[in-house]
Amino acid sequence: MLLSHAGFERFVPGGLGVTIFFFLSGYLITTLLIREHARFGSIDIYAFCVRRFFRLMPPLLVTLDIAYVLTFADIPGQHHPRRLCFAAPIFRQLSRDFLPGGRAHPTGTGVLWSLAVEEHFYLVFPVLMSIAFATGIGDRAKILFGAAICILVLGWRSYLVYGIGSPDLFRVGHTDRLDRVRMHPCLLSLAAKDAPSGRWTHDSRRAALLLLLTLVNRDPQFRETLRYSMQGIALMPIFYLAIMKPQS
Repeated sequence: MLLSHAGFERFVPGGLGVTIFFFLSGYLITTLLIREHARFGSIDIYAFCVRRFFRLMPPLLVTLDIAYVLTFADIPGQHHPRRLCFAAPIFRQLSRDFLPGGRAHPTGTGVLWSLAVEEHFYLVFPVLMSIAFATGIGDRAKILFGAAICILVLGWRSYLVYGIGSPDLFRVGHTDRLDRVRMHPCLLSLAAKDAPSGRWTHDSRRAALLLLLTLVNRDPQFRETLRYSMQGIALMPIFYLAIMKPQS
């Protein structure tokens, strides 16, 4: 990712690093929620949000304070209007996607899109997990439901790119990347505990090849549609071995 941001994106796909981070985070969050429910019989959504807040807010507030000071001081390079700089905090992605003027933000804070996606996930996913546990549906039904969400999101992105010719989704919004962001690792967390380890070991070889193939095709339309879905599928057996069988 460092090399990609340093100007070598043509040769080093930095987006894969973001995908891996999202995958790991999604797997961790899902696993912790499953363990919490198994131990206490419920999920404390309020406590979950408080933990996320104190883990993310301190460094975010420091970063935003520096950006705001530089912007209001008219430091060279801060090109956005000072009156709009407060569009940048936690829900910058939401404001950019849906509110007028949401694109205005202090220079250097554009990377907050990833944190905004995290916040969207933290607000929605624990509620969905609580509902799923409350209804008493089994893991198989949860997996099928998650897979259906992945298919629907992929269909929606494909419609935006190929159906109406939407521009680069990376510059338009990121909320449409739900399957890349979280759903595949959530499915892994639900499925891995009952899956034969030998099967995952065998599938990991194919998964590594599939992951490499997604990096060869650099077409922007492929990136915004199939690539994220293919990478999510490929990372499932690879992560299983890395977490469950690190000696492999």
